[in-house]
Amino acid sequence: MSLSNETNNKIKKFAEEQKQNYLKGDEVRDDMIIYMSDYINDLISQGMSEKEAFEKAKIETAAFSESKNNKDLKAKIEEYYKNKSPAAYESEGLIYGGFTTVGLVTGGLIGYAIGGGRIEFLSGGWIDMLIGLGCGVIAGAGIAMIANAVIISVKRAMDKYN
Repeated sequence: MSLSNETNNKIKKFAEEQKQNYLKGDEVRDDMIIYMSDYINDLISQGMSEKEAFEKAKIETAAFSESKNNKDLKAKIEEYYKNKSPAAYESEGLIYGGFTTVGLVTGGLIGYAIGGGRIEFLSGGWIDMLIGLGCGVIAGAGIAMIANAVIISVKRAMDKYN
């Protein structure tokens, strides 16, 4: 079931406020939005109005609530951060940095070669090299995003079967 724009906006605002009470981060906010939306839909399917369902979900998922839903949400957030190691963040950064560097070097060399080499570079051919550098950075970042998406997809598939 699809919630109204008004309720979706209220959920986003509430989640943004609440993330300060948990471990700070956009992942917490995003998880809370999904969790609340699902919970509100469940309450609506049980006969509550959208407004009543939002108010109940808000009370039960507030950071200092002692409700079962709040405890479940806290457990999910803690589990996420417990399993997200610093090495995962570092490897993600290295993927982007590595591919961007490779793109920069490749783009610079291609721009230098197409621009006519050293003699042309010194007499104004540097613009071709700059264009090559820019294209290389963009290509490198794009390849890094694809590589990161593949790594995450493989990891999720492996986690699903373990």
